[in-house]
Formats: sequence, C-alpha cells, structure tokens
Amino acid sequence: MKLLDALNSSEGTLAMLCKTSTARKAMLHAWRNNLDVKYAAIYSIDAKKHFNANVSACLFLVEFGKDQSSNLLDVFDKLENNLPASTSKYEDQRIIKDVERYRSTEYLNNSILASPFKWRSGIKHDAAKVLELTVRNGVMYNGFDEIVEIEDEYIYPLKKGSDLARGKTENRDRRVIVTQKRIGEDTSTIHDRAPKTWEYLVSHSQILDKRKSRVYLSKPRFSVFGVGDYAFAPWKIAISSLYKSLYFRLVGPLLSKPVFFDDTVYYLPFASEDEAKRVFAALTSKKAADFLESQIFWDEMRPITVNLLQRLNIQRLMEAALEER
Repeated sequence: MKLLDALNSSEGTLAMLCKTSTARKAMLHAWRNNLDVKYAAIYSIDAKKHFNANVSACLFLVEFGKDQSSNLLDVFDKLENNLPASTSKYEDQRIIKDVERYRSTEYLNNSILASPFKWRSGIKHDAAKVLELTVRNGVMYNGFDEIVEIEDEYIYPLKKGSDLARGKTENRDRRVIVTQKRIGEDTSTIHDRAPKTWEYLVSHSQILDKRKSRVYLSKPRFSVFGVGDYAFAPWKIAISSLYKSLYFRLVGPLLSKPVFFDDTVYYLPFASEDEAKRVFAALTSKKAADFLESQIFWDEMRPITVNLLQRLNIQRLMEAALEER
C-alpha cells in the first residue's frame, strides 16, 4: 500500500509476487483513496510448484498515469496468457469478481431495497469443550471425554459448518447446551429449572467465567450469543462460511427440537416448512449461483460472508422464478 501511495501522481509500474488476497486488498486501498491507477492485473501463478506454498498467489501488476483512473482489474489464469480469463470491477465500495456474470443478475442486488430475509450467524460460546457434547452409544460426552448427565431442557441438536459442507444434515451425534433464549436473559433460573445442568456449568466455571471475548463482559453468567426467537425457528436454510463450496442445506427439526449451528455457519430461519422449501428452491437456482459466484473469492479464509448473502434479493429472485413459469 505504501508503494502504491508513493507511485501516485507519477508515471510508473509496480510488479510484485504476493498472495492474491493481498493484491485485492491493495487495489481496494488504491480505489478507495482515488489513486491514479491506469491499469491493474493479476496473473495467477502455481505457488505450490514454484515455492512449495499452499496459497493462492499471483504476479500483481499496477500501472500509474497522472490524472488517469481505472476501476477494472484483469485476471489472467497464467503468466503467459495475453487475454484475461475475467475482469473484476470496483463498485459500491467492493470488488465484483466477474463483471460479465454479475451484470446478468445485477437486478438481484439488494443494495437499495431492504430485504425481509435476514441472515443470522450460528451460536457463539467460546467454550466448545464444555458446551458442545457428543453422543456415543447413547451416552453424552463433553470435549474432555467426561460423561455428561444433565436434564434435556437446555440441550439442542448441533450442526457444524463441516457437517453442512459434507451433507451430514441427518447426523444426530452432536449436541449443544443453550443457556438462554435471548441475549442478556437471566441464567440463574437454570439453577431451579435444571439443577444438574447448573451444577455442570458451575463445575466448569473456571473455563466459562474466563472466556476472553469482550461480548461476555457485564452479561449474565454462562451467557451465549447468536440466540433469539430466530435461533429457535424449526426450519432453517444454512451454509458454511469456511468451505470452498456454495452448498445451501435445508435443515428441519431433529429429536423434536430446532437445530443449532456453530458460528462458522450463516442461516435463514423459518416458521414453516413450506416457506423454507420455496426459498431453498430459489437459493439453489442457477440465477442465485451466478449472482453469488460473481462476487465470491474462494481463496479468502472466509469466502462466504453475511454481507454477501444479504446482498441477494431473495424476494426478487422468487418473483423472477415465477415470471419464467
């Protein structure tokens, strides 16, 4: 970024080997600061072959010219190629990965119209070994391989991002202890409602009371986050944010209870199965895939973000599907 700043208001070229994600961040810096970028390109290289590094890397090229500005970024598959495989564009304070693909579905962009659908994150607790349980041969164990015998009231089925990515939506082995129905709810009632659960939590208070995240400060003891009416909805459409695949999963109740997800998952909650299935059909359509794929950079650590998902106007997507019938 310092080199780009130094080249501004002059004529010169920067060429550097770097991670592809670094190149994009550098270009965001250049565009957001109105630098005089005349031309920019990314040439993909095989970092594993040349540097024994498992990372998406490139030759990053930026040409500067006085009073010249381009908001395009050519992306080449190889150093030797003369024509770009695709062209990215800076638009609405972000980079559109594939402009041509995006233009065909731009009408689905949710930037102007507020969406009635709100994507949520899975439960956050920062105490997996205590609050996440595994069932083996009908017996529950925590992460310390201790047998856990507590009331059923605060125990719910759990799906992790890896379960969704691998299609293991019917797996019934995972559980999570959910101490609240809403953020900030008094947890002391657990003492009377489920004394064994309270005793279990207290026995692991050295871990629960020392969770480092600031979100737990000034909150009731044993608090969790990512809870509310939406978290207890019986039907959900969920997707893993970490895996390199655009797989939405339709998840219904398990063990007569709503399913919870870990905090690597984003989901939409639904009260009815019919509505969930209608939205699921829309989200798994080619139009939805084209819109999302045009903006997803799969080399990012968390390629799927809640901001990206929220940009997709699901209502308009469903209307378009009806118009085509």
